[in-house]
Amino acid sequence: MELSLYLDDAVRAAEELLISVKDSAEQAVALVATGVGSSICCEEDEELKAVAMGTHYSNRLCTREIVLENKGRKPQKLVWSNASLNPSKDKEKDKEKAKKRAAAPAPADGDASPRRPPVGVAHGSVFTVSPDVITLEPWQSCIFVVRGMCAAAGDVDEVLELTASIGNAKGGKPIFSTAVSATFVDPLIEFTEPDGLSFVHMHADGEEKAAPLLRKVGLKNVATLPLTLSLKCAQPFAVNTPEVALAPGAEAEVTVSFNPGFFGDRQSGSHDGKLAIAYKEHPQRDALKLVGECNYPNVAFDTARADFGCVLNGTPKQLAVTITNTAKVPAQFSWSFAAEGTADAADSSAFDILPIRGVLAPGASDKVLLLFKGGVNGKARALALCEVKGGPEYELPLVAEASSVGFTLDKTALDFGMQMYNAVEEREVPRDSGAILRNSAQFCAILRNSGAILTRLPAL
Repeated sequence: MELSLYLDDAVRAAEELLISVKDSAEQAVALVATGVGSSICCEEDEELKAVAMGTHYSNRLCTREIVLENKGRKPQKLVWSNASLNPSKDKEKDKEKAKKRAAAPAPADGDASPRRPPVGVAHGSVFTVSPDVITLEPWQSCIFVVRGMCAAAGDVDEVLELTASIGNAKGGKPIFSTAVSATFVDPLIEFTEPDGLSFVHMHADGEEKAAPLLRKVGLKNVATLPLTLSLKCAQPFAVNTPEVALAPGAEAEVTVSFNPGFFGDRQSGSHDGKLAIAYKEHPQRDALKLVGECNYPNVAFDTARADFGCVLNGTPKQLAVTITNTAKVPAQFSWSFAAEGTADAADSSAFDILPIRGVLAPGASDKVLLLFKGGVNGKARALALCEVKGGPEYELPLVAEASSVGFTLDKTALDFGMQMYNAVEEREVPRDSGAILRNSAQFCAILRNSGAILTRLPAL
């Protein structure tokens, strides 16, 4: 004979088993049993001992479901708490653990997966349970969701404790202690060109439009989880695909292009950019440096404006201007004047330029003579245009003035009157001079028959 017993509460139960035997007296057997433990059950007991969440990206939520059922005859209040956050009652054990952590060797440089202390203890709870408080009626079940999220990469181990109380009983009795663990990782991409991509455009003679420059770069997912990359870069750079999906250890190749003619000014220079990488699975952002160098024929002058000043009527004058090739390619240039009648180009016929054209090697300099042919009592201005083949057009304003020498005095005599023999008296002789004298110091006065009595002071 086999007897089975099912207790639905942690209480002592007593029964009497009567055995009837034919042609004999009944026999009474006393049955006594005491219920221990809890009537809160899980379909898989092993699931409550340890919950391994696996590997997940940091800053992303990971979850696991646990089903608990109240198989007792009374309602029970269940409360989940994170025991890893509770201070230890054994201070000596705490001190011993602190000594062991202090004596532990630091991870070697380059170790991709250093062992970390439990993040939940150092930085707050990583794992929580929802709902954390609930009352389960008899024979009622509930799905609890264990949630984990960590801001930093590393291994995390915490203990979640479940307490139960019946009726209005104060406090609760621990019924389950569940060790929860997870490994959190960050996205990690390796580039075949970790220092970035460089593009160099050298203008070629006869080139009408610069073609885009292309370079390939390989991307490898060295993380232990799949990654979906979103790729983007701003002009003058471009990437051939906006998205790449990589399994762990997988590689992909993308093409990045640089458009030297994007700005349209044909100016030499360096343009910095980046290949921006975002991840669907993680908020981390990465970037690959991009540098594009343009080399067009460019020149520079040692002056921004050629001013001949004022010369005598009918007198020519010339100025020497230095022109320098600032580019890494030869510069072929030619001179012309802006059409007369436009702003700053009213008298281009009054000027000339020699030589009218030339070629400069990279870094070389040469002299250009600007000639003002002269004029009569007037000003002249023009706009010289230096056209560089394959490069931009430069403007150089020219200004000049022609005038005669002349002046007038508003007085023909100075009367000093009676003066003490040892006193000094001054008189000013105002003059209205022409442009030549206004711009020079070529004015002098000669005192005749004055002996040492009169002295001329310098003009202001």
